[in-house]
Amino acid sequence: MNHLGKPHLRLVPKPDEKLNPLEAALFDEDTQLLSRVTWVTRGGRVTFEFSDYRSVAETVMLPHRVRVERNGGLVEEVEVEALEVNGELAESLFAEPQMLRGKNR
Repeated sequence: MNHLGKPHLRLVPKPDEKLNPLEAALFDEDTQLLSRVTWVTRGGRVTFEFSDYRSVAETVMLPHRVRVERNGGLVEEVEVEALEVNGELAESLFAEPQMLRGKNR
């Protein structure tokens, strides 16, 4: 099938997977990267469009633009400006929040 003027592979769930909300996933035939995923939920049809793939590690490509639509209307559009793989993280980021310390949960 064609999507955005390029040939794509379309994957759909097996007919007997009635509880699977996935409607279809489209993969670019040339790059084999995921271009679009659509789910059917109680709130309607939700579509994620992935584009602007860039290499972020030796064998890892990630989309830097994601567009989300519900029932054909734009919900959000996200553009990644910077991405660091295996960056250093402060140990304090994994500490229990101050407001929860000492409370029974």
